[in-house]
Order: sequence, then structure tokens, then C-alpha cells
Amino acid sequence: MRNRILIAVTVVACVAAVAGGAMWAPRWWQGKPDGNADEPSPAKSPTTVVLTPEKFATLKIRCEPAARRELQETCVVPGRLEYRRVKRVEVKAPVEAVIQEVKVKPGAAVEAGTPLALLTSPGVGLARAEVEKSESDLRIANHTQEWNDAIARNLGELQAYLREKPRSQEVEEKFNDKLLGDHRQNVLPAYTEFIRAQKLWDANDLTRKSGSISEQKARQFEADRDKAWESFLSVCEQSEYDAWQAREKAMQNRTYARRMVDVNKQKLATLLGEFSKPENSDDSDSTGAAEITRFFMVAPFAGTVEQRLASDSQRVEAGTLLFVVANTDVLEVSAEVREGDWPKVAPYLRDGEGKTLKISVSALGEDREFEATIDYVGRYVDDQNKAVPVMALLDNSRRELVPGMFARIQIPAGQIENELVVPPAALRTNDRQDFVFIADDHEKRTYHRVDVQVGKRTPEWVTIASGLSPGQRVVVEGANALKNELLLERDEE
Repeated sequence: MRNRILIAVTVVACVAAVAGGAMWAPRWWQGKPDGNADEPSPAKSPTTVVLTPEKFATLKIRCEPAARRELQETCVVPGRLEYRRVKRVEVKAPVEAVIQEVKVKPGAAVEAGTPLALLTSPGVGLARAEVEKSESDLRIANHTQEWNDAIARNLGELQAYLREKPRSQEVEEKFNDKLLGDHRQNVLPAYTEFIRAQKLWDANDLTRKSGSISEQKARQFEADRDKAWESFLSVCEQSEYDAWQAREKAMQNRTYARRMVDVNKQKLATLLGEFSKPENSDDSDSTGAAEITRFFMVAPFAGTVEQRLASDSQRVEAGTLLFVVANTDVLEVSAEVREGDWPKVAPYLRDGEGKTLKISVSALGEDREFEATIDYVGRYVDDQNKAVPVMALLDNSRRELVPGMFARIQIPAGQIENELVVPPAALRTNDRQDFVFIADDHEKRTYHRVDVQVGKRTPEWVTIASGLSPGQRVVVEGANALKNELLLERDEE
């Protein structure tokens, strides 16, 4: 009897539940839109979303047809932005010195040669004094060389003219204003003596012929004439040799003086270093002790003062870091390719100098991309990190990037393939199933979900292995809103 009563109660409860469920079921499920039993409602798939005009107006829905594109897989490796090594210089004190005045602030833009600080050093003063002395010696040597050249040239002209045996008065008139040095008092008296002997011979030649003087006396006059001529020629030869010797010595002294100038200038340049220049370096008349000991630290190239470690009246030792100057128009992007990734990217990186890489910087957002040009690819695997170094150059003329920022470098890997793709924003996932929304009728605001099999992924595209055909209009903007609508309707069901 008791069992029969329990069975009856259970049957009554089931009937009531069915009746109640029918009462609260959605109208589209009951097949009666808005209680109108005369017009049956079309069945709606649980993968379809129909937006009301109001929601469609608020949601930004944009569709694009699925299409095939040539894609290449990429390998993403971490990297870091750095100063370009050849465009970052630490400016250090070349000698022990005192900083008299700092002329720039951190962040200041400078051109090549811009003074950074004025310093003073006795060692620099001594080196500059040696340069000035050697320059003075060179000027003297040059003048001496010119002097001896003129003497040798005039002496040659004089000897050639005297061999024509002109009168002494004519010689004096012709060479009175020409430079002859000590040779004037040697050559001209010897020639005058020859002329006197020649006149005595000429004067007594007629007397000899008439028999007024003896033959012995006549021979004596002839011997005196010949002796005077030989003496003159001897003086000429000695003068010519002396002039040549003096000229050669002057040339040697000038060469030595010129080399001493070069050596002392090089000593001064080495002492000052590459990034210094003497104060008043173009003013040869500056000989004051204060000026000669002072020199400037200068900017090595156009850029900015990244660091300033110098201060006025500071005494510094040689090698003390004073400034860091860098040019950040171009930055280096350093990356490390692990051994496991190397086989995939080796075809692209092999002989990769000049090729481009895509760079994204976390600080500016992952959607911002830059192009960098490969500068070099390492020829070894680093022992510490077991990676191959890759260095690329990145344009930073707009000053958006700062050295030290972290970056992601995309390196092409594998072969280029023709793939059916959709933008990453079109792909949604639910319960570990990837899907996209297809526009059934965009004007009627009807979209339905299509499950897809995803292939490769790149920052720009997602390849679709199955589930989608080329030309189908895929929701590429607003897919997340449609997903939320679909899940909401399921919850209501």
C-alpha cells in the first residue's frame, strides 16, 4: 500500500514539473513568438548570434573575407637596445689637471669639437713650449736654407761671368747687390789679382818685343799672370765646394727642424688625447704661461652629453672619467639565438648582413613595430648562454627609443608558404576550441560561430588549417563582443 502511494506522488510531481517547464521555456523554444500561436518562429541555432539594431549600433563590427597569403614562420627572440659602440665615447682626462670651467649640462646637444670643459695642466704647457720652440727652429732653418740657396746660385753666376774675364769695375757693378756671403771677399780679390797680373803682362808685352826688357823678365810677368789665374780658379773651386756644403747642411737642418716640429706636435697630441685641443691653438703669438697650460675637452662627434661627472675647480688624475657623449640617431639591437632555434633561422641569418628584422619594444606597446638592419651575425656560440649573438642597427632619429629598453626580435624561419589566414583579432577560444564568427547576413546583423583548426601563428596573421574557406566574410573587429553575446544567450537557455 505504501509503495503505491509513493508511485502516485512521483507521477504527480513529474507532471507538474513538465507543465512548469513549458510555462517558463523561451518563446522561441515553445515555437510561439510573443504568445502568438498562429505564427511559428524559425528555429535558431545555438551557434548563431542575431544582434538587435540597438546593440549593432553600439558594437563596432567589421568583416573581411578570408584570403590566402604568403607567410613565413618567425622565431621570436629577446633582445636589448644599446648604444651604438662606435657612437658612444667616454671622455677622460688625458693628464693630471685642474678643471677650470665645465661648459655643458647633461642632455646638452653638441657638435663635433664643441668644448665640454676648460682644464689647465703644466705638463701640457711644457709640451706646447717644445712645439713653439721647434716651430721657431724650423723658421730659422727655412731662412738659412733660402740664404744658402741664393749664395750658391749667385756664386755660380759670378764664376761663369768671371771666366769671360770682364773688367773688375764691371764685376762690381753687376754683382754689387747680389748675395755672395763670405765668398765675395775670397773670389773677387783673387780675380782682381789676376786682372792686375794680366795688365802687367799686357803692358810689358810690347816692351819685350822691342827688346827693352830681357826675356827672363818677360817670362816672370807671364808666370805671375798664370799663377794669379790658377790661384783664382782654386779659390773658385773651394768657394763652390763650401757653398754646396753649406747648402746641404742647411737642407739637413731644415729637414731635422721640420721633423722635430712633427714629433713635438705628435707628443702634444698624444698627451692631450683624441678629445682635447689646446686653448688658442690657432694663435701662434699666445705665449703667456696661463694660456699655454690650458686646453679644452671637446665632443668627439655630434650627439648629446649622456653623463657629466666633472665639476669646476676639480683636480683630476689622468684617466678620470669626465663625460659620456653618445649619438643615439642609430641604436644597436643585440639578440641571442639559442642553439635550439639556430637550425630554423640559419637560412635567413646566414650571410644576413644588410637584411631586415622586425623589432617590437615592450615600453612602446607590442603593436608598434620597427625595422632593424642586420649589422653582423656572430661566428661562434657563446660559452655562457649557449647562443649565437646577432647585432642589428635601428633608426632612432625620432628619439622614441632609449638605450637599455628590452625588445622582441622576429627572425624569419622556415619556407614561405601560401596559407589561408585571418587576423589574430578574429580568432576566439572557448573550452579549448578555436573558432571565428562568419557574417551570414551583415545587413540583418546575423553571425554564426565556425570552429576552426589553427595552424601557424604570426603577429599579423593566424593560419587556418580547416573549418574555413577563402572568401568567407570573417568578423575581424567585434568578435569578442559576439562571443559574449553567444555565451549570454546560452546561459539564458
